[in-house]
Amino acid sequence: MLQGPILIAKFHEMLKTGKSPLPLTEFLEAVKIQLAAKEARQTGKTIYLEDLGYNKGFDGKAFTEQYRMNKWKGKY
Repeated sequence: MLQGPILIAKFHEMLKTGKSPLPLTEFLEAVKIQLAAKEARQTGKTIYLEDLGYNKGFDGKAFTEQYRMNKWKGKY
């Protein structure tokens, strides 16, 4: 399974070439693991991948806003 920088590099490769270097299921599994870990940290409970609901997704807009505020102190 891919994690961290390797996952990001493979995703970037896919964006550049338009071809997936790995099956989509491997990318999705890595994302689900990260979401489960986040929820486990927040709740203190064991989170199983099959118990993740569809609403437990990544909010790109909220992430971008938080990143901008932390990195640039709201200047941009």
